[in-house]
This record gives sequence, structure tokens and C-alpha cells, in this order.
Amino acid sequence: MKAADGEECSDVRGAAAAEEPGVSRHRQTPMKPTWTLLEEAAQMKTEGNAFYRERNIRSAIGRYHRALLILRGLDSDVMASVKDFGPETPALMPEQEALLRNTQVDCYNNLAGG
Repeated sequence: MKAADGEECSDVRGAAAAEEPGVSRHRQTPMKPTWTLLEEAAQMKTEGNAFYRERNIRSAIGRYHRALLILRGLDSDVMASVKDFGPETPALMPEQEALLRNTQVDCYNNLAGG
């Protein structure tokens, strides 16, 4: 469609169709292995620590938050209430559970101290 000034306008019908109920805006991605997710969360925490040392607080908070979001998806305590609505969280081995809890505690402590 052309606007009065000759520039192209976006198709309103296309935008409305994209926002219809039942149309997911999120891409489905295959589930990553548990160790990979734990390592990603630990990496986010490490990056957050580096940003904090550089006094880039906003970026540090963002990294800690992303780490916690990754960990939340693996935490069986958090996911128990929504277990029927998506893929089951894998059972964690004791060392995975320890890494998850330690990384969570570190991120929460770093957020509280920031």
C-alpha cells in the first residue's frame, strides 16, 4: 500500500494476522542437554562478574538474570507446578543439582549486592 506521500505502508492485515490468538510468537527449539544448559548459566554468571568488575552494572544484572532464567527451566522445584504444560524437566544428577544451586545462590547474591 502507498501512503499519501508515496512511501510504502505495512499491510495492516498481515500484522493483525500475526497477533491472532493461538499463533505462537516464540520459536520452538530442541531441548539442549542438561550439562550444556548448566554450563551456559555458569558462563552467564561469569560474564556478569566481568561486567560488574568493569562497573557495567546494567549488563551484569542482565547476565545474572539470563543465568537464572536458564536455571529456572532446570529446577524441578519450580517446574513441578507446570509439569503438565510442557516437556518434563530431566532428573538432575547430584553434581548437576549442586551446580544449579550454587550458580543460583551466586547470581542472587550478586544481584542483591549490586
